Amino acid sequence: MKMYKSAIFIIIVSILTGCGDNFSCENEEVLKSVNEAIVSNAVNERDFRTFRPYRQSGLTGKAVMIAWDTPLTIDSNPNAKSLTCKVRVTAMLSDDETSRIKQRIDDITHRAESEPGYESNKGFIANVNKAAMNMARTRQVTGTIEYNLYQSKGHPVTEVGNTPENSQTIKDVGDKLLRPVARIYAAQGGELALNDFYSVDIMSMFRTR
Repeated sequence: MKMYKSAIFIIIVSILTGCGDNFSCENEEVLKSVNEAIVSNAVNERDFRTFRPYRQSGLTGKAVMIAWDTPLTIDSNPNAKSLTCKVRVTAMLSDDETSRIKQRIDDITHRAESEPGYESNKGFIANVNKAAMNMARTRQVTGTIEYNLYQSKGHPVTEVGNTPENSQTIKDVGDKLLRPVARIYAAQGGELALNDFYSVDIMSMFRTR
């Protein structure tokens, strides 16, 4: 069971028991929980243009996968049995999400083919589609996450605090990774007009690193 308090990104991991080797910055379950904190807060970030959380577009935490460098212990308190850890993370779209984006782009293109003027804009449409798929397959967002590990009632607790670095990393995952995908979702669902989707602005969003 995990408990989330989104204001300060707290996760309580109750499945870990004891201490010893379990109590470390590199513990697999701890990292999994930190991963969930990053992704769940990223999908709750608000798109600065629509002012809607990305989850309202249909995006879930399963859209993003996180790769880790080796976590570092930057502070420890043996008396309180607590650790402060820091890790460099790289976020990217999951393989399943990339496959879904391909299907969504195909659906959007099929609708565009029935629109007047499709033939004259066919080349530009193809370029936007290509940029969207390149973004989905290759875009990566890197950042640093700091988290604390301590004992509470015999259970290790993982806390991802609202530090400037953590907040920036989560914001970047939202802005650079989820916002372009949300535009694809909106275009497929009819919330974003085809003329607005097949535009220089959207092309730039897909191409910007």
